[in-house]
Amino acid sequence: MTDQIYADIKPSATDAQILRAGHYCVVGFAIFMAAFGSMLHGVKIDLGFIYNMTGIFTGSALPALIATFFSTRQGSLAAVASIWTGFFSAVITWVCSV
Repeated sequence: MTDQIYADIKPSATDAQILRAGHYCVVGFAIFMAAFGSMLHGVKIDLGFIYNMTGIFTGSALPALIATFFSTRQGSLAAVASIWTGFFSAVITWVCSV
């Protein structure tokens, strides 16, 4: 990935410069994730909450995805309606269960 992005920014980059840019990206990502994790810990958000929200936000797309794979009649309106219906149903279920 560093090859593609850094080579677009600086086409004359050598392999050593691309490798160094990749190392800087890894260090920057590590610092960002450490800060983000510390922030989540500071506001008392644990992994259970993260897993729950991931299920709510991504699980609503499953009916549309399955229908797209197994049905030739699946239209874009039905797919979008299915995703939003699933999302709002998941959020309502989560709010009512808390």
